Amino acid sequence: MSFGCGMGTRRFSMTRGKSAMAVVNPVKSKSSFLTVRSYLLGSSMSSGALLGQDELERYFPDRRMTVFVGTWNMHGEKDLPDKIDDFLLPECCEYVQDMYVMGFQEGTPARREWEIRMQETLGPTHVLFYSGTYGVLHVCVFIRRDLIWFCSVAEEDTVSTRAFSQIKTKGGLAVSFNFFGTSFLFINSHFTSGDNKAKERIADHIKICEAISLPKMVPVNQHSSDPSSEEDRKTKSVWKLTPKTKKKKSPKKVAVSPISGKSDDCTSRFDCVFWFGDMNFRLDHERSKVEELIKHGHKSDYKELVAHDRLTDFMKKEEAFVGFKESQIRFPPTYKFDLNTDHYDTSPKLRVPSYTDRVLYKCKKAGDVTALNYSNVPSIKISDHRPVYAIFEVKIRPGRDTIPLAAGQFDREVYIEANRRRAMQINVERKQSRICSIM
Repeated sequence: MSFGCGMGTRRFSMTRGKSAMAVVNPVKSKSSFLTVRSYLLGSSMSSGALLGQDELERYFPDRRMTVFVGTWNMHGEKDLPDKIDDFLLPECCEYVQDMYVMGFQEGTPARREWEIRMQETLGPTHVLFYSGTYGVLHVCVFIRRDLIWFCSVAEEDTVSTRAFSQIKTKGGLAVSFNFFGTSFLFINSHFTSGDNKAKERIADHIKICEAISLPKMVPVNQHSSDPSSEEDRKTKSVWKLTPKTKKKKSPKKVAVSPISGKSDDCTSRFDCVFWFGDMNFRLDHERSKVEELIKHGHKSDYKELVAHDRLTDFMKKEEAFVGFKESQIRFPPTYKFDLNTDHYDTSPKLRVPSYTDRVLYKCKKAGDVTALNYSNVPSIKISDHRPVYAIFEVKIRPGRDTIPLAAGQFDREVYIEANRRRAMQINVERKQSRICSIM
């Protein structure tokens, strides 16, 4: 790899999702902050800090960015869908999102081609910041091209939940990084399959929580002092009044898994955590009754169906994904379909249609993550699963220039090839348009 320098089908406006800047503003050559800022190393000075408040508010005046999280079990298909606009650029969204995190299970063997097609769909405004695989799990992170300078290096870790770790079909692939002063953790997972394997799926969740060893060298919670924050103002006033008072050492708190009681849960270390994938939890209901509810589900926003969902039940009882949230499901089950049809499983097994594909989230501070949209993609039918996506608005805090930066690295080869194809397609369309106008 080479590198270079609503809900449902409801329409809604995402004007807040469009940050104030699409590209970096031109800067005068004699500007004073050029002497203290480095896009490779950051700055140790409070003035002109690369990850500081001033720079953050240049790009995000309201300190909020949009994050798109997509998940799809691709069934290991070599053939790829012709168009994925409905997936990455759904009609409900007025703008392209700031960040795209895509997770795939049973991913296509044509991984490189798949990344190029996603890049081609997003266009030249975004770049492939991170790509990683673990067996048939695959995660990609695309980010706006002008924002890559504000990312730390990306770190990854993997966990196999199979009895033999050499078999990498079930497990988790996690990636973490800081953006300005906000730390992110994204986990793509594929849990144990089978209708009566709920306990095994919960065990998969616990194992991933405890086995993921992130961050490795990027320090989290590197928030800079925020003068607009009530907490920071109180802290400053205390230190001004008592400059000679020695700060008492508080006992070190150890992060403990809320499920197993063991230390420690990887999801407790980050500001924002998104967990997505084929979690394989099923609807606990007879197939005939599920099919009947699907027919009339849109009338009740599918609430009657979701009432039988095992994962929803476990989350309510705090038996799994403690602290996580999920947007209301307002779409039909995404598994299991006959390939290239809208028919649920007609094989001899006659599996009960279920919501196996999910996107969950949690944050340290209430209100830091706001769910904007949660839906499926019924037009992509080459797998026995339908893709699912969720869009969020995330509060971003200023950071400190003391973290290892990614230095603007992205996948140059994918970027060049994808945009070469876009240019060719535009030329073809222009020629066709001219022919039509002559005729």
